[in-house]
Amino acid sequence: MNISDLIITEPNVIPTSSGSIMHLLKNTDAVFRGFGECYLSSIGMNDVRAWKLHNLMTCNLLVIKGLVKFVFVDNRMINTSQTVTDEIIIGPDNYKRITVPPGITFGFQGICDDNLIINIANICHNESEVSRFNIDSIKYNWN
Repeated sequence: MNISDLIITEPNVIPTSSGSIMHLLKNTDAVFRGFGECYLSSIGMNDVRAWKLHNLMTCNLLVIKGLVKFVFVDNRMINTSQTVTDEIIIGPDNYKRITVPPGITFGFQGICDDNLIINIANICHNESEVSRFNIDSIKYNWN
């Protein structure tokens, strides 16, 4: 699995006179792989959570408040002198859904003071299916 397997989509946003309706995920979306759980994560400005690899879970990541930079690593390059990465910054003004299939290593960083990420996952969280790596084990400059 490598970063070319990421799927970036633009969920429907419906403006109304009192705000917007922002779709997250429908069971008719091509990226829908079932439902296990949905949760919110908050992250502060310049805080980093890295690195994580789900071996079974498909994550559908959306940022509903603030801005968050997601960084994805080509797993074929981990523990080599070269680490190939892909990054994307999303938030309400750049509303995207990032579908991360199992087997892709990623981390993320808060850009604003208050950032909220939604993960709609196809399975419930199970610590035994997650591989975690020390932040220094992958070469990436978070500054």
